[in-house]
Amino acid sequence: MYAEHAAGAQPWALGLGLGTRPAVLILRLRHVPSMDATGLHALEELAAQCWRQGTALVLSGVRRQPAEVLRRSGLAAGLGAGRLCRCFEEALGRARELLAAPAPAHPAAPGSSHWAAPRPQQIVVRDPG
Repeated sequence: MYAEHAAGAQPWALGLGLGTRPAVLILRLRHVPSMDATGLHALEELAAQCWRQGTALVLSGVRRQPAEVLRRSGLAAGLGAGRLCRCFEEALGRARELLAAPAPAHPAAPGSSHWAAPRPQQIVVRDPG
């Protein structure tokens, strides 16, 4: 994931055209053979936006080099257990598990006094490739 992919990803990352905020966003990374610092930064921004909106982010098709970058940066751990998936079917299964689980108590977002976002019940898949 390089700068041009990150720049091209910005509109869907902002949720334009979704209509509503999804409970789970599956980001398919199967066409991302490698990730540099710019791509990592774009993904960190998306993860932060999802966190603020109460949307669970699940990554599918994560290849070896991007997975290593995500692990080293701490983003993989920050996303939560089972959120880096090898294939789409695994990611979809994880998304369904997240929807079936009771909404977790979410700590207050930075700069806010409480977490008030309701949890919608839908899965959205985005494929930047």
